Amino acid sequence: MGNATASLRWNHLFSDRMFVNTSLIFTDYNFSFGAEQQQFEFKIFSGVRDYNAKIDFNYYPVITHNVKFGANYVFHRFTPTGVQARSGDVDFDLGGVVRLYSHEGAAYINDDWDVSDKFSLSAGARYSVFEQVGPFDRYIKNEDNETIDTIHYSTNEKVAFYHHVEPRVSTKYSLNKTSSLKASFTQNYQYVHMASLSSTSLPTDVWVPSSTRVKPQFSTQYALGFFKNLKDNLYETSVEVYYKDMRNQIEYKEGAQPDEDVNNNSDNNFVFGRGWSYGAEFFIKKTQGKFNGWVGYTWSKTERKFPDINKGEVFRQNMTGGTMFLLLLPTT
Repeated sequence: MGNATASLRWNHLFSDRMFVNTSLIFTDYNFSFGAEQQQFEFKIFSGVRDYNAKIDFNYYPVITHNVKFGANYVFHRFTPTGVQARSGDVDFDLGGVVRLYSHEGAAYINDDWDVSDKFSLSAGARYSVFEQVGPFDRYIKNEDNETIDTIHYSTNEKVAFYHHVEPRVSTKYSLNKTSSLKASFTQNYQYVHMASLSSTSLPTDVWVPSSTRVKPQFSTQYALGFFKNLKDNLYETSVEVYYKDMRNQIEYKEGAQPDEDVNNNSDNNFVFGRGWSYGAEFFIKKTQGKFNGWVGYTWSKTERKFPDINKGEVFRQNMTGGTMFLLLLPTT
C-alpha cells in the first residue's frame, strides 16, 4: 500500500483586478494485501492514478464583486480489484491486470456579490463532462452470471459519456451588527466511485469510474445557519443544520467476493440505490483575552436504501457525534 503525489504551481498577477493560479498535479494510490499459508500465496491489489491540470482566475470588476472562474482536466487510470495466487512453483491463471481509463473535465464560474451592507450573495455553476474510454472489454452476463458475450472497445474508443450542469448558491443576511443568517443550496455530480466489499474482513476498497452500468452519483444539499457574536465580539457562536439527498449510490451485491472481479467487470457485481444524510454543528470560539480557542460539536446521521440489499429495507450507514476542542495560549 502506498501513495505518491507531485505538484507544480504557477501564480501570476495580471493587474490589481485579476489573478491566476495554474497547477499540474499527479497522484498515485496503490493498495495491496497479501497472505501466505504453507506453500500457498495470494495477493489482492487495486489503485487509481490521476494526471490533473487546472487553471483558476480571480477577477474583481468592481469592489462589490469577486468573480472566480476556471477549468480543469483529469486523466484517470484505474486498477480495480486484481488477484494473484500461486502454490509453490505453480502460478494460477487469474487473468491479466485490468485497467480502466477515463477523461474528466469541468469549467466553472462563481460571483461573490455584496448586494448591500446587510445582504450578500454567492452564485455560480459548474459544467462537468466525463468519458470512459478503451481499451475495455464489456462482459455480458445472463441471469446465472455466465458470460454470454463480450464487447471490445479499442484504445480511446468511447465507452460511456456524461455531462451535467451543477448549480450552487449561498446567501448571508445580517440581522444586526452581531447576528446573521446563512443559507445554501448545492448540486453535485460525482463520476469516480469507491465501493467496499462487506462480505470479507479484508480491506478491499475499489475505485471505479462511471460506466454504462454505473451512473454518476448525484447529490443535492441544503444548509441553514445562525451566527451570533457575544460580549463585544469576545465570543463567536454558530448553529448550522444540513440535509443531503444522494442518488445513484453503489455497493457490492450481498455475498460478493474479490475473485468475482476476475475475468469480469467490477460493475457487474454492483447494486444501486439512494441515500440521505442530515446533521447539525454547534460551535463557539473565544477570540480575545489571555486564553482563546474554540469548541465544536457535530452530530450527523446517514441512511441508505438499496432494493437488492437488506431486503430493500433502510439501513444506517453512519451515525456520528463528537466534540472538537482547541485551546490557544498567548505567545511571549
